[in-house]
Amino acid sequence: MTLGEALEGYLKESGLLKPMRDFKILDAWREALGPELSKRARAIQFRAGTLIVETESAAYRHELSAFTGEAFRQKANQILGAQRIQNVTYKLKH
Repeated sequence: MTLGEALEGYLKESGLLKPMRDFKILDAWREALGPELSKRARAIQFRAGTLIVETESAAYRHELSAFTGEAFRQKANQILGAQRIQNVTYKLKH
């Protein structure tokens, strides 16, 4: 058994593997938006195919939900190599 196989087995048994996979999804969103835009629309959680994104302003939340968000969702899925993100929900940062 290689070290990588042993580590993967440990992560599966400990329940830590799923959060690590979810981190890849959050990272793909950040990469899809780029460094500047991802500061204004930060992916904070992934659950059951839905990505939760926190926006800095109501105007930007509206722009993403009505116009540009779908293209970013598709680009993030392209980065992931699979259609993991089915929906994106935008919420205003408190």
